[in-house]
Amino acid sequence: MREKYLSKNLKEFSRALNGEFIKKMKKGGELSFLRKNNLIGKDVDIQFRGDHINLYYQVASLMNFKQQKEKYIITINTKYYINGKPKITAVRIRNKGMKYFYLDNDCIPKLKRGFKKIVQQLKANIRYLGKGKENVFEQLFVENNSNKKNSPEFIILDRQIVIPGCGKERLDLVAISKLKDSQEYRLNLVELKYGRDGRIPDTPKKQIKKYHNVFLKEYDKIIENYETIIKQKKSIGRWPYRKGEFRLSRNPSTMRNIIVLGNIRDNSSLIETMRKKLDNNTFYCVQNNILRENKLLDKNNKRAS
Repeated sequence: MREKYLSKNLKEFSRALNGEFIKKMKKGGELSFLRKNNLIGKDVDIQFRGDHINLYYQVASLMNFKQQKEKYIITINTKYYINGKPKITAVRIRNKGMKYFYLDNDCIPKLKRGFKKIVQQLKANIRYLGKGKENVFEQLFVENNSNKKNSPEFIILDRQIVIPGCGKERLDLVAISKLKDSQEYRLNLVELKYGRDGRIPDTPKKQIKKYHNVFLKEYDKIIENYETIIKQKKSIGRWPYRKGEFRLSRNPSTMRNIIVLGNIRDNSSLIETMRKKLDNNTFYCVQNNILRENKLLDKNNKRAS
C-alpha cells in the first residue's frame, strides 16, 4: 500500500515549467524580468516547480512566483519582513507565517519596475536573520559546484526535493555527472550533513534510500522531466554550465546516492557507523568544497570505480 502511495505522488511530481510559463520568461516575455541578472543578481538560484518558480538566496526561498490561470501569486515567508518590508502593490493575505500577493496582468509592469528593490530588500532581510551552519554549507557547496571556473564534475540540477510519503526530511540536491567512457550523464541523489550531526548514521537507510526507491519506480518520467528543465534553463539563460548536450542515461541502474559530509574528521565514529549501513548504490565523501569523482568512497572505504 505504501509503495502505491509513493508511486502515485511521484506521478504528480513535475519540475519542468509548463509551456506558457517558460514562454513568458524568455527574452521579451512579460515575466523575463524574473530571471535577469541585473535585477536579481547572479547569486540567486532559480528552481522550476511545474506551475511556479522558487528564487533561492543563501539556501532560503526568497520568493515563490506562481501562475494561476490569468493571475499570479507571489509567496514570501513573513519572517523575511523583520528588517524591512518589501513594497509590493497587490492584494495581501497572510496565512500560517506566509504572505501571499495576488496580482493580475496590470500589476506586472509595476512589479517589474520595483523588482530590483524588492529582491535587494529580501536579500538584506535573509542576511540579517542568518542561517544555520548546515544551510550555509549547502549554499557554499551549490555555489562552488555551479561555478564553471571550477570545472565541476557534478552539475547541480535540483534542490530541496519533497515527495509526499517520504517523511519530513527533504532531499538536498539532485546532481548529474558524466558516466565513464560515455557521452551520457547519470543521476546522483545528494544529501549534505555538516559537523557531528547525530543523523549521519541513519542517512543511508532512513533518508536517501527512501528517495532512491521512489525515483526508481518512475525513473523514465523523472529523466524526461530533468532533460526538459535543462533545455528550459538554457532557453532563458539560467544554465551556468558549459555548452553542449547533456543527455541523461535511460538506465536506472546508473543512479547513485552520495552523502557529502563537511567539517568532520575522516575517522569519526559517526562515519564508521554510517558506513556499515551503506549499500552498493550509496557512496560518501568528506568534502567542504568541490565534489570530485575520485573522492567518493564505498561501504568498504574504497574509491568509487
